[in-house]
Amino acid sequence: MGRVANVEDFDEIEFQAARTGDHVQAAARMSELAQQAEPGLRAEFHLRAGEQWMSADDPQRAADEFSAAIEDGGANKATTVAMANLAEAIQGLVQHMRSEQQMIRDWAGEQAKLNRDLRRFMEQVAREPAER
Repeated sequence: MGRVANVEDFDEIEFQAARTGDHVQAAARMSELAQQAEPGLRAEFHLRAGEQWMSADDPQRAADEFSAAIEDGGANKATTVAMANLAEAIQGLVQHMRSEQQMIRDWAGEQAKLNRDLRRFMEQVAREPAER
């Protein structure tokens, strides 16, 4: 087995993500490293991975990491922070779902209008004499 990640490794990953804006890659790497971490650091690493997933605008994966932090953390500061972040991630998921639902409702309304307009046009064409 290779070297286990430490806090400095996570600091470097976060620094690179802040510098490049590639939070997806950082979050994926952190998630992977958190799985292999020593038990005493696992909750903190899952928490930090979750924060990167939030920065990457992926609240579902963030929620998964925050849940893992809570499971691994017991009763400590990282667990408390993870629970607060999990609530925020769930709120983000709900908002995302609501915006997608509104987008679908808007699309359905536009399709209904288009269908009405097309029907009126076809009825008008059918009423015109065949003089062409």
